[in-house]
Amino acid sequence: MKLAITGVSGYIGRLFAERVVKERVAERVVGIDLAPSSFAESQLTYLRRDVREPLLSGDLAGSDTVVHFAFVVETMRDRRLMYDVNVNGTRNVLAACERHGVKTLIVASSIAAYGVQRDHVITEATPCLGDSRSFYAHTKRLVEDELDLFAARNPGVRLVRVRPSVVLGPRCNTWALGAMAELGRFDTRRGMRLPVVHEDDVVEAFFRALTRPVSGPLLVAHRESLSMRELAPLLGRKPTILPARVLLGLSDFAFSRGLTRMSSDWLVLTVENTHRYDPSATEAALGWKPAHSQLDALKATLATGARLKASGVRFDAKTDRLEGTRYVLDATEGQP
Repeated sequence: MKLAITGVSGYIGRLFAERVVKERVAERVVGIDLAPSSFAESQLTYLRRDVREPLLSGDLAGSDTVVHFAFVVETMRDRRLMYDVNVNGTRNVLAACERHGVKTLIVASSIAAYGVQRDHVITEATPCLGDSRSFYAHTKRLVEDELDLFAARNPGVRLVRVRPSVVLGPRCNTWALGAMAELGRFDTRRGMRLPVVHEDDVVEAFFRALTRPVSGPLLVAHRESLSMRELAPLLGRKPTILPARVLLGLSDFAFSRGLTRMSSDWLVLTVENTHRYDPSATEAALGWKPAHSQLDALKATLATGARLKASGVRFDAKTDRLEGTRYVLDATEGQP
């Protein structure tokens, strides 16, 4: 296997690449990202590249397998740029895959692509509706549309769309560290729920998708989600109950002033969904089930955040840069 990984310096891209290198399943690994690489030259060939650049096509030449992780996940104030990376960047990756006859393409999608499904139990076959109120969900739905077109044009390509819920764990080094620290402060009358999955379980799902002859959408999630009511006591808080529209407006007000990382872009999905999932098809296809509880994932993330905070790190909510917010976290840190 000759493998190329976009977003190789990101949270999950890095963990996935580490697993690939460790297992030696590829004879060649090319890692592509804007952020500097943490890998030795002997482990993979690193190329510093924006996925929107025309030169990306040459970077993918000679690869038979591509795993695409390069997305902006944290809500940016510059939504035009966020759209450009998520949608046009993916179009550029797809065009390069077509040009070079890539045989396997695995794309990191998200449960956000489903948008607002309210009380429905979501499966792999649930339509991706997106939601205009959540720009991230909107871009992920547009990416799913692009993948539909790609699949129609390239029926011989093994296309896998991996849709994880909110990924947390001991090596989380993103904006989620600051966002998770705010959990339990507010809730709605209906009751908000948070769908979480452990980073190791997500990496395992991606690795099995790489090494097994599966295709189509995969849903990487627990069947139920965490409620704010059960989380608040664990965090030593009593949440303030607000109407949903008030909470969404308050989050946008605070986000616009750099006081929080959690705008309504993500919060609307939490407020309006019950986050119930049935990943039976994924479990059968991959022989996979979560090995870690959602609480384990959350607690590990909060412990990492506390450790960084104790070392003097500030979770600055005003950051708005293309490669996202990534806190310095060594591979040995944050382990349970």
